[in-house]
Amino acid sequence: KNRMENILVTGGAGYIGSHMVRVLLENGYQQVVFDNLSTGYREFVPKWIPFIKGDLRNPAHVEKIFDQYPIAAVMHFAGLIVVPESVIDPLKYYETNVSGTLNLLKAMVNANVKFFIFKVYAANTSITTMAVATKKKIGGIFTIERIKTPIEMNGVDALIAKFAVVAERTIDAITRSICLV
Repeated sequence: KNRMENILVTGGAGYIGSHMVRVLLENGYQQVVFDNLSTGYREFVPKWIPFIKGDLRNPAHVEKIFDQYPIAAVMHFAGLIVVPESVIDPLKYYETNVSGTLNLLKAMVNANVKFFIFKVYAANTSITTMAVATKKKIGGIFTIERIKTPIEMNGVDALIAKFAVVAERTIDAITRSICLV
C-alpha cells in the first residue's frame, strides 16, 4: 500500500460508492471522490476527502483529476441504472455508461494508472442474462468469457462498457455485475 497515492472513486457520493469510500477510509487509504451528484449526495462523502464535482462524459473533467492528484487505482461506480428510463432514453445511458467509461479509461491510460475495479449495476429483471465479461490471461492474451445476451437496455450499455475495459490490455481490471433489488 502506498499511502501517498490516491484511489479514485467515481460515483463516490452515490449509495454503493459512498459505502466503498467508508471502507477505504477505515482501512487507511487516501482517496479522491468524483461525482456529478445527479443521484448522489455531497454529504455522503466526509468533508476531509477531496471531492470533485464533474461529469465523466466531459473528458476535460476526467483528465483534470489525474492532473491534480496522484492516482494509483480507480474504483468505478458512476453510471445510470434505472431500467425503465434506459428503455425510454437509451442514448442517455450509452452516453453516460459507455462514453463516460471510455473517457475514464483513456485518462487512466494517459496517466499510466493500471488498476481498475468496475461495478456494473443491473436490475434483477436483467441480471440473469446480463453480460459477464472477465479477463483471463492465457499465454499473454486476454479473452472474454461467458457472454450472455442482455434483455434490458442498461444491460446492453453495460456489455459495451465491459468489452471496452477488457479490450484495454494495459489496465488490470476486475469487472463484476451486481444486482440492485
